[in-house]
Amino acid sequence: MKKQKTFITRELKRIMVIIMAMVLFPIIPIQSAKAESLSISINYPIEGQSLSFSWNKISKAAYYEYSVRDLTTNSVVASHNRTTGTSGSISGSYVIKGHKYKVWVGAFYEVAESNMPEATANSYIADCAQKRRSTLYGTNYEQYNGTYHKRYDVYEVTCKVCGDFIEYTTETTKEKHTIKNGKCTICGFEEEQSPLNVVVSRNQAKAKVGDTIGATAKISGGSGSYLCDWTVTCDGVTITTSDNNESAYNAKATKAGTWRFKISVRDKNTGEKVSGTSS
Repeated sequence: MKKQKTFITRELKRIMVIIMAMVLFPIIPIQSAKAESLSISINYPIEGQSLSFSWNKISKAAYYEYSVRDLTTNSVVASHNRTTGTSGSISGSYVIKGHKYKVWVGAFYEVAESNMPEATANSYIADCAQKRRSTLYGTNYEQYNGTYHKRYDVYEVTCKVCGDFIEYTTETTKEKHTIKNGKCTICGFEEEQSPLNVVVSRNQAKAKVGDTIGATAKISGGSGSYLCDWTVTCDGVTITTSDNNESAYNAKATKAGTWRFKISVRDKNTGEKVSGTSS
């Protein structure tokens, strides 16, 4: 009975000590620091230049490691390279035009913890198209309709850094025809032309010596550019011929009689011919 009382007394004292400790030294939950995240900034070089990258500093990190994999060939370029800084790179000898690379960076603490920051980033190596230079290579034209033709400007695109050829590109625009003598001087489009026609009218039929004689030709159709030859007769006798290429003829009568005027017209562009005589 005495032993039992002693045990109860001892347990009561132990419980009182625990209660006092809880009152005097309450348990304060440890506030976990906000998790830091890691992000990578990566450059985009062209072939042969080093691929470099950097990342933000993690306050608890003792060092960092980075790895680089060529995703195009699925080969490791750098594996767990260690540094205390916040940047890394791989040699330009590994940088191949058109290849895609994956960069991994991890932060490591002095004492390992779960969920230590890490990050990945991808880089596509510039294939010269990111530094383009376009030079006019040539221009072609195509008939489009009666008003416009299409103009095609072909450009040769090269890399302004290394000079490598990349591609040809074409810019298309519509331009109005430049019509001269019924034909576009640029694309060759020809306007629809009416037949060549000429009508001759004279000033007077009969004349005395010294009178002013003459005739006028009204020419239509064709391309609009003509060559003209006149033949002048008096009472059926040819008095003169003229290739003055004018649509009018004027002179002084050298004899009395009935005068007639004939014009021969040739289209300068098509070669079509037509003639007309005064009544």
